[in-house]
Amino acid sequence: MSCKSSLDCTICFTWNGEIEMFRLLIAAALLLCPPAIASDLRVIDGDTVEIAGEKIRLCCVDTPEIRGQCEAERRLAVLAKHRVASLMAGNTYSVDRSSQKTDRYGRTIASIRLMGSTLSEILIAEGYGRTYSGGRRSSWCSR
Repeated sequence: MSCKSSLDCTICFTWNGEIEMFRLLIAAALLLCPPAIASDLRVIDGDTVEIAGEKIRLCCVDTPEIRGQCEAERRLAVLAKHRVASLMAGNTYSVDRSSQKTDRYGRTIASIRLMGSTLSEILIAEGYGRTYSGGRRSSWCSR
């Protein structure tokens, strides 16, 4: 839209400013709020989800803890949780429970496959998690 008079320019400037403010608000909302997900799915943290009441611990990956030891770990944990929510929200997924194992908290250890990969592989490749095969976890705070 081109301005034809000083009044038009004032209107153009105000309208463009409102559009820019709206864009900034949308960007902030997308950063702060995870996408909506199916009602039978709850993302607990980066490596634990609950599907239809069953808690599932993703196999082969360790992600930072929401109540981690340092601020950097806690921040990355929130990002990992939101990434899992965004990946699962818009994609068809399947759960592979073939190991038929549970962890010490009673969670089913399983793989979740979507977009041709496991969720664990995606998290590791994107830097939200690291390979884990059980045992003592390495600290996220010494990175």
